[in-house]
Order: sequence, then C-alpha cells, then structure tokens
Amino acid sequence: AAFAERGLPVLDQVCLEMNKPVPTKDTMVHCNLTFLGHVTGNYGPPCPSMTFAPLEVHHAELVNRTWRWGGQPKVLEFLQYLLKTFPSRCLYDKNGEPLAFAICQPWGEIAPICSIIPGRNYGSIVLRNISKAFQDAGEFPYGYIEIQLP
Repeated sequence: AAFAERGLPVLDQVCLEMNKPVPTKDTMVHCNLTFLGHVTGNYGPPCPSMTFAPLEVHHAELVNRTWRWGGQPKVLEFLQYLLKTFPSRCLYDKNGEPLAFAICQPWGEIAPICSIIPGRNYGSIVLRNISKAFQDAGEFPYGYIEIQLP
C-alpha cells in the first residue's frame, strides 16, 4: 500500500502498537502517484490479430510469477480474488496468449501492470485501454509508478 512520507511517523507508531514490523528504507519502495488524465490517441489493439479481454482467474498464476510483489501463496490467493472481483484488461495475441495486462485493486488503483514481452510498449497500450474504460464509466484512473524498477 502507498503511504505519504509525512505520515511515516504515524505508521511507525501504529506498527509498534500492533506489534508489527516497522517499515525501513530497505522494505519500502519510493514511488510517485500518477493520475491518468483524459485518454487520447489509440487505445485499441495495436494490430487486428490482437484482442483485449479481462484476465481469467487461471491467469493469477502468470501474474504471481511476473509481478514484482508476487511469488507467495497468499499473493496468489489475493490475485485470484482480484480477478474474480475487479476489472482487469489483457492484450492477447492471435493464439489467445497474454502479452500484457493490468488489474484493478480494491481501492481503485490500477496495478499490477505488466508487459510479458519487454520493449513493445504493450503495457502502456493496456493501461490506456483500461483507463479509457474507467473514464467512460465516470471513474478517475490512477496508479503508482516506482521510481527505481528492479
């Protein structure tokens, strides 16, 4: 979850009171909040053989393997819950294989966003597509962009 820097002393206090580990610089990731303004330009598939559709629950394993915060059984369980409950978008190739995806969190954030094939800009295309759907529904899409990706 994201937390403003000026609120870290309060977070530390609450963690101590709840007997939970206090976050350190090694366990936190610096990120910027990004509001996705009015989506313009192409938000459709980059070529006719590609399609957009939601991720299926069985794709949670793929997300768990590719997402920086994935890998644990509890994360897989959380991802399955997200895919059953909240909007997602995936760009599929002509064989129905995922190329990139974006998932909505319970609090409205669009994340994780992942491009399976780097360097093709597919993640940005999926982000524009799901953001346009949010805007068309009267929602205000947003996400967090990590300052230093691993």
